[in-house]
Amino acid sequence: MSKVRIVSLLAVALTAFSSISIANAAPSVVVQGGPYTNLDPNGADIHFGFGNFPTAHGLYLYEAVQPAAGARPTIFSTAQVWVSNDPQAPASPKGDVKVKVTAYFTGADCYHMVCGIFVRLDHTAQSDTSEDQFIPITFAPATAAPTTAPMPVDTLTASINGKALSSSAPFTIAYQTPVNIDVVTGSGATPTFKVYGDNCTMTGSMLTALKGSGQCDVAVTSPGNAMSSTVTSHFPVNLIAGIQTPVPTGAGAAIKNSILLAQMTNFGEKISYKSTSTKVCTVNANQVKILKSGTCTLVAKATGRSGLFSTYSSKITLKVSKIK
Repeated sequence: MSKVRIVSLLAVALTAFSSISIANAAPSVVVQGGPYTNLDPNGADIHFGFGNFPTAHGLYLYEAVQPAAGARPTIFSTAQVWVSNDPQAPASPKGDVKVKVTAYFTGADCYHMVCGIFVRLDHTAQSDTSEDQFIPITFAPATAAPTTAPMPVDTLTASINGKALSSSAPFTIAYQTPVNIDVVTGSGATPTFKVYGDNCTMTGSMLTALKGSGQCDVAVTSPGNAMSSTVTSHFPVNLIAGIQTPVPTGAGAAIKNSILLAQMTNFGEKISYKSTSTKVCTVNANQVKILKSGTCTLVAKATGRSGLFSTYSSKITLKVSKIK
């Protein structure tokens, strides 16, 4: 065989394992790496480098079963790698990025399914599929079971108020409304939490949004135990405006023929009141004066702040049966 023929066959082989785009248009980011074939089924590292890396976003990389055309994986490993220019990201596109793969993970058998590395934009562009791509991988033939079985990766599930969280779909929290993330690990080990992005803060398992718009990312890590190895899962978060509510301190107190209402909202904004039934009641600041029996109707308002919390507006109805 001539040298020209050898080069031609090599080109065909490389083409067979090039990335497959999931989006309608070809992704702009160039993902280069390897090895992609003859991998150790008990655990192997695939190394990646990037060309034309996104300037405004990062990427998630994880092992998955090949999805249907135009879709994202439904069977995937929770050992997700976040690559970003964000200084808080665990992997930088300027360095050697490693993704660990195995022939078997929850729901997957890579000897009978097409497995590979799925690439997508990170939590800062959760619904943008323009960079979605799938890189097929194959494993070396399975051999007899080793004397010492490889340590399985630990598992973890996360939820908020009983609702399960997903590594592929963001959950939503409101500004300054803390939520507790409950985590159960397969090993029983105590998980640790880390939040990425300046929009959120985390104390223990309690997550708080510092803004009313944008995104952040929560990384949950189980250290594993003597029977399982460590695992980290990332959970994307969308932030929404906080909801203002009256702070009822002193509200409802009766002073002769008057009633005191809440002065402030939970975000410290002053509440203004207006009576729309002035023959029954009038209002001065937060004090309602009852004039006669009937229905006293008030409109309460408080100013919102863009990017933090919404405007408060409410209709208040007081039934006055008699005046003492």
